Amino acid sequence: MSYPQFFVDLDAASLEFRTVSKGPVCCDLGCQTVPYLASLLTDMAHRQRLKDLMGLRGKTVAEVVAESGVAKSTIYRWRGGGVKNPNPREVISVALVLQVDPAELRKLIVDGDGAAATPSTAQSEPNPIADGSQDGQTTLEEMVGALTKRDGLGRRQALKGLAVLSGAPLLDPMERWLASVAVHHSHSGGRGLCRAEVERLAQTASVLRKLKGHEAMGFRATLALLDEVKVALGAHQSREIERRLYSVMATLAFAAASMSWDASMQRCAQDYYCLAVRSAHMADDPLFSANAMAALARQMFYLGKPHDALELVRLARYRIRDQDAPRLDAMLLTRVAWAYAAMGRFAAFERTTHEAREILARAGSDTEPQWIRYFDDGELAGVTGGRLLDLTRSDPATYGELARDELEQAVASRQDKSGRGYVLDRLGLAECSFLLRDVAEGLPLAEQALTAAEQVPSGRVLEKLKKIQPHLAAIGTDAGREAANRAQTLLEGVT
Repeated sequence: MSYPQFFVDLDAASLEFRTVSKGPVCCDLGCQTVPYLASLLTDMAHRQRLKDLMGLRGKTVAEVVAESGVAKSTIYRWRGGGVKNPNPREVISVALVLQVDPAELRKLIVDGDGAAATPSTAQSEPNPIADGSQDGQTTLEEMVGALTKRDGLGRRQALKGLAVLSGAPLLDPMERWLASVAVHHSHSGGRGLCRAEVERLAQTASVLRKLKGHEAMGFRATLALLDEVKVALGAHQSREIERRLYSVMATLAFAAASMSWDASMQRCAQDYYCLAVRSAHMADDPLFSANAMAALARQMFYLGKPHDALELVRLARYRIRDQDAPRLDAMLLTRVAWAYAAMGRFAAFERTTHEAREILARAGSDTEPQWIRYFDDGELAGVTGGRLLDLTRSDPATYGELARDELEQAVASRQDKSGRGYVLDRLGLAECSFLLRDVAEGLPLAEQALTAAEQVPSGRVLEKLKKIQPHLAAIGTDAGREAANRAQTLLEGVT
């Protein structure tokens, strides 16, 4: 059988999947092949329903019908699964179009799990955060199983309809998790992993976390690897290996959360951030646990729930109170300042931002984990400028110049000129100019920001685009209309 062959090209600047030929699925990290992820992707492809397999091959129903000669009604019936005796000749015809083994295609048709759930059905699914027992690893395994089962079916529109949690249903389970002692179980089933096998898992998880673009493929690969880590934790492992596996699970969950957010699946993002918090706790890693809580708090800000966000950040800071982590603590303080800005408490916002700057100034260059080293003076200026921009929308005269100063500093200071943060700063600077009625400066800034935004597939970037598109449309010049059309094209490209 043959599947598209995917390679991962990793260098200092970018990481992407690209299709190169037909053949066995594999994954190449630099000059080193990672067959483990290749096996996961192949197994995952075997499990896809016909509908998902067609999407993976880039085929519509009409295209499959035209190329195979099989009736449209038959294809739709097969997509639902549960067909007892599909016509062998028709199975072979469709298998040739989709480049799969006919026996595997028949299995999908006969054993398929039915059509995607509707949004109303998805809303009634169990809550993987709060449901289940509360006894350490068992709950965590159940949580992983529930999430990967729910999200591995390709039901993007249904998943977008899931409501996020807030208040006690979100905060109380997390407080229980973090207040409990991480209980580690020994299991008799299965072979334990060696250090090299676990590090291979960790390396693959790192690749997935850095993935830019092609979110659907990366998301499914991440879910498949999460399942593999769950299975490994069910076998007898040494304490060191078990802790490392939980750390890999936390990294994967964080990656899945970011991909979900960029795909506008907010509830999925929330669930995976919670899984990252819980997994990091089991790995005895309070720093990464606090980092995941900070990400969850940021999501709550975007969803208009600053009080929940502030509670999450307070809990995160309490978790690291005995740790030497000034860079992480400074980042958490910017989240506190964000809450104060959202509540209209500008004096508290200024005080907390000043405290964050003082703490960041004490941070060393290599004393904290790699994943927090992005937080530097440029990032702090960008976050501060973003909050001042929020205030500028209601009072441009008071806050507009302050926001512009911070955003200009952020654009000048950021090291990564192709990252999402840089694009958000550019868009924010353009919006700030429009709010200050400085169209002459705002339009070229917006054009530069649009060029950058076209290279960064991100839900957060698109949300920011929605705010400047009306300003562009109101300019009334040819250049303004062209920029407005570019922004609208980007927005309409979201599926």
